[in-house]
Amino acid sequence: MTYFPLLTQELMFFCSRQRYQSLLDRIPRRLMALHTEVVAQRALDRRLIEEIYRIKASIQQLNMELSKIKDHDAFVSQEVEQAKQQLTEDLIETHSSSDVVQGYHQLYELHRARLEDQLMQVTEDRDCWSQFTFSLALKVIKVKKLQLVSELQVSEEGWFKTAKHCLLYISTKDTQDLHNIVELTNYWKEQLIALMSQMKKTEHAQFAQVTSMQQDIAKWSLFLNQQNNSSDVTGGSDPEYDSATVEEIHADLKQWSHMLALQCEEYQGEEQLLLQQKLNELRCVLEIWLDMSLQLYERHTLPEAESAEGSQTIRELEVVLSELLKQFDIQVSGESGVHRLIMSLLGLMDSWVSKTNTSIEQPEPQMSVSDWIKLRGALVAWQNLAEEILLHFSITQTENQKDKNKHDLYTETTKTLDDVQEFTTSLSNFTESENQKLLEK
Repeated sequence: MTYFPLLTQELMFFCSRQRYQSLLDRIPRRLMALHTEVVAQRALDRRLIEEIYRIKASIQQLNMELSKIKDHDAFVSQEVEQAKQQLTEDLIETHSSSDVVQGYHQLYELHRARLEDQLMQVTEDRDCWSQFTFSLALKVIKVKKLQLVSELQVSEEGWFKTAKHCLLYISTKDTQDLHNIVELTNYWKEQLIALMSQMKKTEHAQFAQVTSMQQDIAKWSLFLNQQNNSSDVTGGSDPEYDSATVEEIHADLKQWSHMLALQCEEYQGEEQLLLQQKLNELRCVLEIWLDMSLQLYERHTLPEAESAEGSQTIRELEVVLSELLKQFDIQVSGESGVHRLIMSLLGLMDSWVSKTNTSIEQPEPQMSVSDWIKLRGALVAWQNLAEEILLHFSITQTENQKDKNKHDLYTETTKTLDDVQEFTTSLSNFTESENQKLLEK
């Protein structure tokens, strides 16, 4: 019986000891957790303090900017007030000046009205004396029976009416023809400017494409030269090119060939046909308004030298404008040489496109050393040919001005359009002057 109580006490003591041990084990962990929380809280407090300092600095900066804005606003307000005062003074001065001008204007109107009255009185007196003289002349003719003078007076009246009708007809015809000439020349200039703008756009695109191709060719030429030089440095062995190099140069060759083929189509396709039709229309319109201008010059009776000078001006203008349209025709059709050069470059590249394509289709894409040497020489020739193509564009002639013997088509066109405008103005002045002379006669 005494054994069980002792066992029970030992068990209770063991359990108490275990709880005490676990309690002691919890204390370090709890202290560590508290320490971690304190450290974290301190770090958070430190960040909050830094943020507070940053906010205070931002508020101070905003206050400084606000102060600057207030100062600037005060300065602007002062400037506005000064400008307002200046404007008020200017308005007062303007009103005073306006009153003076108004006074001068009233004085001028009074003087003008007085002169008009005097002119009207003089005109009435002249008409009265003319009518009286004419009536007196008719009475003298009737009383004295001056048959010849009477016939002359009747003929003079008939001639005057006929001349007046002729003058009205010539003036009306000149006005109609001049109006038609101005409309046709304006239409001709607008269409020529639109054609020139379209050609410029196409030429800029071609120039950019050929320039890009030339730069790529130069890169490949430099790459092959470097490979050849490196092989010479390493001991004279032939340069080696992997399959990726063959595929890359084949892709570039194919792209260049496609681009050149598209440019060749532009000189043979629908766009080129439309441009040719537009040029033919411009030739017809040019012939119409030049013929009308020549008829307008020949309609008036002029001294031979002066008449010949007007006709000669029209003939010279016809030659210049016809030559200009011919230059546009050459540019559109590519007969300037650019089409031939592009076709030549395209033919040279197509052979290498086929050759590189054959190498790629082999199990191991590779070209022989002799082919790479030939390609290196071909790249140099292509680069020179591309440079020659670029020299045929008006853009190159305008920017570089290397060849002084070549003329820029677009600059010449602008100058010629100014000459056409000057011609229409001189034609209008000529018509007005001749009609005034006829009226005076």
